[in-house]
Amino acid sequence: MKILYYFLVALVWGCTDPLLKRGSHGMDSVVTSSNRILSILLQLKWLLLNYQFTLPFIINQTGSILYYIVVAQSDISVAVPIINSLKLVVTALVGWLVLGERVQSISTYCGMLCIVIGVSLSVISK
Repeated sequence: MKILYYFLVALVWGCTDPLLKRGSHGMDSVVTSSNRILSILLQLKWLLLNYQFTLPFIINQTGSILYYIVVAQSDISVAVPIINSLKLVVTALVGWLVLGERVQSISTYCGMLCIVIGVSLSVISK
């Protein structure tokens, strides 16, 4: 049953990273000031008012809370590697499917396959 929570956290984190990237697009156009603090506040205001960034950010932070709950109730030597490795696979897939990012090489696919095989072996052994 815990494996489902591992997948859920990896899915939430993996999906939100590419969406955060897309949501922050255009932040360079925010007017900057010579005052560093004012520049930071202007950028923060832009991010908070941009729902395409704010919504994935809130979901991502919810995933972080879920991560700590799951890790606290699991074998840390199993939960952390599974969640973090699956997150990479989900991030690559969402970037490819949603954002239209190109997969750079066949080694990306080989790496994702190795991750899936490693996670499967880890789950089977426990």
